[in-house]
Amino acid sequence: MQQSFVVGAPSQSVQSIAFTSTPPSSAQIGGSYSVAASASSGLPVAFSADPSSAGVCTVSGSNMSFVGVGTCTVDANQAGNASYQPAPQAQQSFGVAAVPPSSQTIGFTSAPPPGAVVGGPTYTVAATASSGLPVSFGIAPASAGVCTISGSTVSPVSAGTCVIDADQAGNGSYLAAPQAQQSFDIATPSLSVQSIQFTSTPPAGAEVGDTYLVSATASSGLPVTFSADASSVGICSVSGSTVSLDGVGTCTVDADQAGDASYQAAPQAQQSFAVAPAALSSQTITFSSTPPASALPGDSYAIAASASSGLPVAFSAGPASAGVCTVSGSTVSVVGPGTCVVDADQPGNASYLPAPQTPQSFGVGAPASSVQSITFTSSPPVPAVVGGSYAVSATASSGLPVSFAASPGSAGVCTVSGSSVSFVGAGTCAVLADQAGNASYQPAPQAQQSFTVSPPAASSQTIKFTSTAPSGAVVGGPSYAISATASSGLPVSFSAAASSAGVCTVSGATVSLVGAGTCTVNANQSGNASYLPAPQAQQSFSVSTPGKSSQTITFTSTAPSGATVGGPSYAVSASASSGLPVSLSAAASSAGICTLSGSTVSFVGAGTCTINANQAGNASYNPAPQAQQSFAVAKAAQTITFTSAAPGGAVVGGPTYTVAATASSGLTVAFSIAPASAGVCTISGSTVSFVAGGTCTVNANQAGNAGYNPAPQAQQSFAVAKATQTITFTSAAPNKDKNDPPYTVTAVSSSGLAVTFSADPSSAGVCTVSGSTVSFIGRGDCTINANQAGNASYLPAAQVQQTFKVKNHTPAD
Repeated sequence: MQQSFVVGAPSQSVQSIAFTSTPPSSAQIGGSYSVAASASSGLPVAFSADPSSAGVCTVSGSNMSFVGVGTCTVDANQAGNASYQPAPQAQQSFGVAAVPPSSQTIGFTSAPPPGAVVGGPTYTVAATASSGLPVSFGIAPASAGVCTISGSTVSPVSAGTCVIDADQAGNGSYLAAPQAQQSFDIATPSLSVQSIQFTSTPPAGAEVGDTYLVSATASSGLPVTFSADASSVGICSVSGSTVSLDGVGTCTVDADQAGDASYQAAPQAQQSFAVAPAALSSQTITFSSTPPASALPGDSYAIAASASSGLPVAFSAGPASAGVCTVSGSTVSVVGPGTCVVDADQPGNASYLPAPQTPQSFGVGAPASSVQSITFTSSPPVPAVVGGSYAVSATASSGLPVSFAASPGSAGVCTVSGSSVSFVGAGTCAVLADQAGNASYQPAPQAQQSFTVSPPAASSQTIKFTSTAPSGAVVGGPSYAISATASSGLPVSFSAAASSAGVCTVSGATVSLVGAGTCTVNANQSGNASYLPAPQAQQSFSVSTPGKSSQTITFTSTAPSGATVGGPSYAVSASASSGLPVSLSAAASSAGICTLSGSTVSFVGAGTCTINANQAGNASYNPAPQAQQSFAVAKAAQTITFTSAAPGGAVVGGPTYTVAATASSGLTVAFSIAPASAGVCTISGSTVSFVAGGTCTVNANQAGNAGYNPAPQAQQSFAVAKATQTITFTSAAPNKDKNDPPYTVTAVSSSGLAVTFSADPSSAGVCTVSGSTVSFIGRGDCTINANQAGNASYLPAAQVQQTFKVKNHTPAD
């Protein structure tokens, strides 16, 4: 027999959680806190960091660790059991702040070198920061050119004062250290004197054509160089230590030693000896060219002559031919009416005496006056300095002499005497060149050459402080009257170093103490016409402060939405709870994205723009924790516009075209030739060259950058016409008999393309042409046609002809 009944579960009781520990009131990164709470059930409570506190705090058991700035929220839970329902979650929240960075200082641990000299031993500089962070070194701007540094190695390079800057930029725990400086003087080393002594004996009875091996030593042991003295031109020449005897007279050999870092240049030594002639043969000159019968100005004549010795003949215009003709090599150029006399000379050599001079004369008629122009052939000195001079030169296209003068506007800057320009004052010197013309030439248009004349080099100067920096200076305490003098006697100006911002200010010579730290005062003298700027001098002292209040910063402007590169700027603003002014700057991570000038934010690149707000504190307030405001900046669009007009008459081989275009972004535009124009035109940089007829299309592209999207491609197209060409025969028409060997005809086209030859139909029965070979078959006029058919770049050339007589001297024919 069975009896059954139901046994029910008792109802679960409700429980709650209460925190029994008080959260910290000034939690900082790196700290910890033991959290405690109890459940009304008496069951154990479990703790965890709320997801909203990720990166701010962590929980292990009941121990909380602070890892970042923000709000830390602790969750307390009790899951219940058979008797108790789970308890409602309880939370406890509190703020976690950053640890304010500590200050640090720099101290040099190496002593500067005494007696440092240019080119002397290097100096290894060393310094430590009180933070233990590494110190970096640099050369102060005022010492540029005096010394250089690589890592910690200082090299002396010129005389002056070498100032070494020591810096430590700080990190999350330390503020940047005030810059420390170490100075020392670098002197110029003295140089030793040296002399030169010849160790070889000059030859006795030296004759033209001989050689002589010269030798000499310098007392310094440095190598000696040899050269022929200017007075020995045409008598002897020197190559290395070998002296070659070229003509009769006195040969003087110069010996030089230029010195080095230890020795001055040696005084030049000389060795002289006589060179006698060798037994020489006589020679004569005979002209082989006939002078022109009716020459006019502008004509030219190829003159020819030979010497009986076989040596080359030199030609020159006789003195009486000045203004009538000139000679260059074997080309006689006719420049004016009168009688042109060309002298033929052969100076002889080791075997032949100079030939008697032989002249050839011809008359030149007088045409109407020609136009002439002037071209300067000398470049002014760079730099031109007061007290210097310059030999100016210029030529007239007529060959007539040019005269020079200083322009009226150059009075007090330069003067001109003959071709010598003297610099008498600073300013712009303008030299005028004139040619008045003659019976054959009109006066030339005046030419002008201008350049700047600088004042002489200024002297150096130094600064020395004459007041003692205050000891025990405090924020808001008595101001300090600073004084210093310059060795030049010029007035010295004072300013607070950038590292002293918020510590002290300078007005005239009064230093006011506004914050704790190191006050560094800069002393400068900017120089004048007589003195270079002085190297900056600095005086530093400490300023202490009483206890200070804390302060916070709040942005009072709303960050823009939809900011774009180059778009409207944003006026940012923020205030400090202390009422002190807030300084604003773009975060380092925003470099290339946004810039800040005053309170105006400009957008220069795509990315996230972060603005830092800082308040450095004063005698009453500690520096405020930095506040930041971030927002996105998008890339901007850009377009391309051609700024150069396409050429209207482009021709193959003609003038190039400089293409230009701008992008609305201001970025550089790149040019290329469209594929369809390959073979029509080419481009190098922005220069377009025309190589074949057709349509030339230039592509303009801008690829964009961090701030701008790529621009749509722009194109510019224009027509390129084929170039014209001409043909010129380069072989002279012969005087031929029908039985003579064939004649090779030659001609060139101005395009450089190959020329083809054919016998004109009128020459049938007189001559035939095969390639460039002309064969003779009968008596009469032989006319040769020269043609060039053109190509993709050139039009066909106009046909030219060469005609000559073919005679028959054979009676049997």
